[in-house]
Amino acid sequence: DEMCRDDQIVFNGLLFYVGYLAMPSVRRFPLWRTDGAVATALLHAGPVEFLYYWFHRALHHHFLYSRYHSHHHASIVTEPITSVIHPFGEHIVYFTLFAIPMLSTVYMGNGSALVFVLYIVYIDFMNNMGHCNFELVPKWMFQVFPPLKYLMYTPSFHSLHHTQFRTNYSLFMPFYDYIYSTMDKASDELYESSLKGTEETPDLVHLTHMTNLQSAYHLRVGFASIASKPSDNSEWYMWTLWPLAWLSMVVAWIYGSSAFVVERIKLKKMKMQTWVVPRYNFQYGLTWGKTAQWEW
Repeated sequence: DEMCRDDQIVFNGLLFYVGYLAMPSVRRFPLWRTDGAVATALLHAGPVEFLYYWFHRALHHHFLYSRYHSHHHASIVTEPITSVIHPFGEHIVYFTLFAIPMLSTVYMGNGSALVFVLYIVYIDFMNNMGHCNFELVPKWMFQVFPPLKYLMYTPSFHSLHHTQFRTNYSLFMPFYDYIYSTMDKASDELYESSLKGTEETPDLVHLTHMTNLQSAYHLRVGFASIASKPSDNSEWYMWTLWPLAWLSMVVAWIYGSSAFVVERIKLKKMKMQTWVVPRYNFQYGLTWGKTAQWEW
């Protein structure tokens, strides 16, 4: 009855394909329509967020919660994949809700291809971010634009929903929780404390650094599909990634000599981390590289 990430991709792909066949006007979409982008934003903030809020509250009624939504809440400590772990019936409702802005702009005649793509990316990004269980939204964003706290949730905001269950029901925009008094009182405090973080000492550290621009993708910090193969077994498309590799080298050069953490793993009581030294092998042969003080 449950769906995982791959199932959702196939399911959504089929629905988009059916929609493409059923609505010939979609094939003649312009690349961009500003009025369509504004309409999409308003329709999401209005009907989509409003209907989702009340549907979500209904899912927490004991009848629906025990039969459907409890599976999603089996992840008290969430991770991005948690965002798409739902029973099939819930996926149908979610897709119907997210289709409101897209279908509305189609029938209003102001839809555009780029707005469709950006809206889908927005949904996926916000959904995964909210379940990542790591606070990554910087405080300065809310300081520069205070109303943003009503328009964008944070991972700590949604984590309270997975621990308290009866608060913070909103999809991506918390203002409905403010309106209907379901905002968890600990939301702001948890956000502040999550940003501060805690100092932890690892029991085991794996040090790694880049070698050359192409073989960098064979390391654990690269792509898993490439890293699983020998470094001399390069894929043809790796050459298309050269600009990205070059840019990462420049960024690493600017970053400095301090190693930074890219992976944290907890295995029972053992804490393990992967640290990356932001240097490529050729940099060690440079004059300044031989005398540089590397900070660990």
